[in-house]
Amino acid sequence: MSYKTIEIGLPFYDDINKQIVNKPYYNSSIKEWVCPDTAYPSFQFSLTPDATATMATFDLVNYDTGATTDLTTYFTNNVSVIDRDVYGYYFTHLGNIASSLTNGRYYFHAVSDNEGYERFSEVFVVRDLNITANPSAQEFRTIETGLPFFDNINKQVSKSPYYNSHIKDWLSADNRFLPFQISLGSSASGILTFNLVNSITGAITDYKAYFIANTTVELVDGEYIYSHLGLTDVTVSGGRYYFYAVSVAGRKWWSEEFVMCGDITKDTDYLLISVSDYLLIGGTDKLIIG
Repeated sequence: MSYKTIEIGLPFYDDINKQIVNKPYYNSSIKEWVCPDTAYPSFQFSLTPDATATMATFDLVNYDTGATTDLTTYFTNNVSVIDRDVYGYYFTHLGNIASSLTNGRYYFHAVSDNEGYERFSEVFVVRDLNITANPSAQEFRTIETGLPFFDNINKQVSKSPYYNSHIKDWLSADNRFLPFQISLGSSASGILTFNLVNSITGAITDYKAYFIANTTVELVDGEYIYSHLGLTDVTVSGGRYYFYAVSVAGRKWWSEEFVMCGDITKDTDYLLISVSDYLLIGGTDKLIIG
């Protein structure tokens, strides 16, 4: 049996309360970042230009017990740092250093040498991923991050014939857009249109200024790649949405649909058909909504 997966970097936040386990919808999400017990996960986070390129502390924290392990020396030896001028310092860990980890739930806590800048990683789960040792590997929980973009709106999952059996959504926090990356082609002239579209009502909101202010661009093999990290607070009503982008050169993109988990009601809740429906928690449990 084979498992198709995608490797992603562990997210970092400036506030521990932004971890998914601290979100009101966590119990319905029940998804995790899974890490093998042979190496720490890859990650990248940034600090402002007035921070320093070194860490005063970098701890591994056991989420369930609170026990900490000092990894400052490991961080110094295995994390590269790039000074990106006005964008600040970027710290990158490739996750390719062999280590011996103990199963459990953990997060990283980083503190810079000056000004006390802090970063908290998402909680991740260390497991033995050896399928021989874990015959029930198919039960591993996964989390999908990085909002996909398509060159045709019909490629959205909701347009697929298996959507009703798939019943999975890209969940976005109630105050942040999901991270994403798109190419606008060989012209550096940038974006012409970037709209947020309500999938249910069709209402359109212009987010071109947001896109310009919150993406970075790099020229890669003749293509200008725009990256959005999702670090800026936004105010958007709960519901289902997608982005529609048009470059100055005419290239068009539609994002996957995603759910803003804000003021969801029984009328807009993506999990329910009516107020009398229920959400299964386990094989014998039933939770009545509304």
